[in-house]
Amino acid sequence: MSSVEPTNATAAKKAPARIGTAKARPAGSYVERCEYCRRAPARRVVFQSMVGLLIAYRLSSVKAVLCRDCGLHEYHRKQRASLKLGWWHVGGFTVPIMLLINRIRARRITRLGPAQPLVNATRKHPDPLDPGPALVSLPLILCLTFIGIPFLLFVVLLFTT
Repeated sequence: MSSVEPTNATAAKKAPARIGTAKARPAGSYVERCEYCRRAPARRVVFQSMVGLLIAYRLSSVKAVLCRDCGLHEYHRKQRASLKLGWWHVGGFTVPIMLLINRIRARRITRLGPAQPLVNATRKHPDPLDPGPALVSLPLILCLTFIGIPFLLFVVLLFTT
């Protein structure tokens, strides 16, 4: 018996695929699902909040694939935390910048349609999170914001003179 060596064509078929050469998915075959409620459509977003600790601050963030309702819930939660507690440190003037960045990031979520369960879902998934009231309708946060800025300026002026 003679041994037959594989030709280049058959060797190429048996060779393992290289990293980074994955086949492209056909359009519409892959749908990102929300990490909280497992519904679609969803997008990857990052929301941050800042908590002031007088001379220091603490940043926290949420990095997840979220549907519109769950994304708005997380957006409102992070914005509320920054509005309530972000001003109480020396660098409190950076809070409006963070709020603006979160607002720009939230536009990706607000453009999504309502969350729908997938057609082939085999088990019951939880309902999407409640987005909660709009931030403008929270008078406590607005009062803290308008009281916090003058207080912070007062403290800065007190220690600099």
